Amino acid sequence: MNDFRLEYNERITRYFLIGLACHLPVFAMQAWFFDTEWWVALGLSSLILAGPVLAWVKNPSSHVNAYLIAFATMAFAAIMIHLGKGMIEMHFYIFVALASLTLLGYVGPIFLAAATVAVHHLAFWVLLPHSLFNYDAGFSIVLLHAAFVVAETVPAVAI
Repeated sequence: MNDFRLEYNERITRYFLIGLACHLPVFAMQAWFFDTEWWVALGLSSLILAGPVLAWVKNPSSHVNAYLIAFATMAFAAIMIHLGKGMIEMHFYIFVALASLTLLGYVGPIFLAAATVAVHHLAFWVLLPHSLFNYDAGFSIVLLHAAFVVAETVPAVAI
């Protein structure tokens, strides 16, 4: 990698980490507003954030940081949806986040983010269905959500 790419990696991942850290007070407000779990809002989110932060501290210019940030971002989407008791509007986060991940400048993290969303939706639909949707959604709705994620992933990868 050239110097420009290394400097860009360090800078863009730092911005993403700051953005992810800013989620913590938002999650705390969600937990209060929706009367959902504080340990998820602050504990689980802090644990998820710790991985990319520690990796960044160890090597701020590593391309691996982009993958960790992509995973953490989509894990934060799952937390937001859960804390919002499955409100459809909370799912919009996924599309904003996928588009934002193009700023990392790598294709792999976008694919990882899309896969993380797919696993999240399948696992939550089976294990915590009311955490995923605020209505009795069938498997066809999960597939519809997946189709929209694929539809956004294709141009995000092209970019």
